[in-house]
Amino acid sequence: MQKKGVEIGANQAVLLKKIEELTLHLIQLEKKVAQQNEQIHQQQQLLAQHLKPDKQKIK
Repeated sequence: MQKKGVEIGANQAVLLKKIEELTLHLIQLEKKVAQQNEQIHQQQQLLAQHLKPDKQKIK
């Protein structure tokens, strides 16, 4: 019984470590997505600025 308890404890420690690793990975991905969203927003603003003069020419 004691041996199984130790194995279960060790297994829980491994699972906890994996959860921590996945959590850190998720945080990194969320930061990357936020950076990409900011870049997209900046590019959209630039595109809108460049298209404004063209729209005025059409009128």
